[in-house]
Amino acid sequence: MDISMLSKLFFKFLNIGAFSYGGGYTALSLIEREIVHNSHWLTTEEFMDVLALSQITPGPVGINASTYVGYKVMGMSGAVVATFGVVIVSFIIVNIVAHYFLKFRDSKIVESILLGLKPAIIGIIITVV
Repeated sequence: MDISMLSKLFFKFLNIGAFSYGGGYTALSLIEREIVHNSHWLTTEEFMDVLALSQITPGPVGINASTYVGYKVMGMSGAVVATFGVVIVSFIIVNIVAHYFLKFRDSKIVESILLGLKPAIIGIIITVV
């Protein structure tokens, strides 16, 4: 097991997880840039296989792609490291937000903010529909 390669894989996917706001499809473009063009760990044809497999398997497409790329590059340990790298930033952010939401949920300011967000969210949903 090459620890150096696993750490490179982890930090590549940590970077992808940290900057792929907007869902799995934004992660795919970052994965392609980092893995195919910058690191040359996969060819373009292999990345097309990643796209196909990540879309037909159940689960979030960005995480599926990360897992498959990690497996292709370093086997099962690579799959675990890449998956962990891509989800850890979101996991930490969600836990921080949840902590502060629970801490301040009875606050009148937070209640007012959430009440004000409802029409905006409804407007966004109507626009999408």
